[in-house]
Amino acid sequence: MRTLFILIILTLALSCRKSNTPSIPGGTTLIGVWSWVEQYDLGVTSNNYVASNVVQTPANMGIQETLILGGDSVWTDTRNGTSVGSGTFTIYTWDTPGGPIPELAFIPYGGADSLVNHWLSANGDTLVLSNPQVDTVAVARVYVRASYIF
Repeated sequence: MRTLFILIILTLALSCRKSNTPSIPGGTTLIGVWSWVEQYDLGVTSNNYVASNVVQTPANMGIQETLILGGDSVWTDTRNGTSVGSGTFTIYTWDTPGGPIPELAFIPYGGADSLVNHWLSANGDTLVLSNPQVDTVAVARVYVRASYIF
């Protein structure tokens, strides 16, 4: 009986391992190089600030942004070739009454506050992140995959 109990515990422990490759819901790997293509407002905030209909792009902002998500859960954000942030990232699901919301949290090096993003959409080559805000308009940032990291 004791041997059976130990075998069951070992089986459960080995079958519950976390994947070493962070993935988007649906199984597509998140690891790779992502290029920013546009940003848009998501609507009215809690203090009744009305969002604009302006879509920001690399062309109208003069910014070429690249988000690198490494297999070691390290991220780097570069703008016009200069690093503007880096740290570690984690993926989890936030359970809400409306259903689960996948989250991507960026934890900057140096102890700054983490930046939590809701996934609005994700597939193999497009990643849409939303950073929820309390007093300002939340925005959605759209990235397309530039390359995979192996």
